[in-house]
Amino acid sequence: GRPPPRVTWWHDGLLLDDLSEKNSSEVIQNILTLPALTRQHLYQVITCQAANSNMSKPLYTSVTLDMSFPPLEVSIMGSSTPMSEGQSYTLVCEAGGSRPPATLSWWMDGTLMTTADDQVVKEGNISRTTLHLTPTRNNDGAIVSCRSENPELPGAAMED
Repeated sequence: GRPPPRVTWWHDGLLLDDLSEKNSSEVIQNILTLPALTRQHLYQVITCQAANSNMSKPLYTSVTLDMSFPPLEVSIMGSSTPMSEGQSYTLVCEAGGSRPPATLSWWMDGTLMTTADDQVVKEGNISRTTLHLTPTRNNDGAIVSCRSENPELPGAAMED
């Protein structure tokens, strides 16, 4: 622009950054570096504004912060009493806090259980899966766990 514009960053009417710089191609820029973001920053709108005189309207563009989060909690609900061979049991696993909703999987002694009986329901940032299990003699002492993972954040899984 002529005269060169002042480029600033804003959030909710508060000035975040007003350090404009001229790059090698005579373009004025302002690079905003955000602090470590938290869940409270989700959907915040940050606006970049360029203005070069009081006689013209400033130009602006905005960005909305969209973020992914790991699960905060995962728990298995159901009977904690010892199981008996041949009896049918229902275990429910619920995970919350993940964005997008967590992917849940059932494991027995570190091996992924693939069964047609389990289903995953995702409501908001809560995921829930139900496992129908009929233990056998070979399952004596086995550990059943539910793993909650956000596919967009590898390595941030939680288990119960």
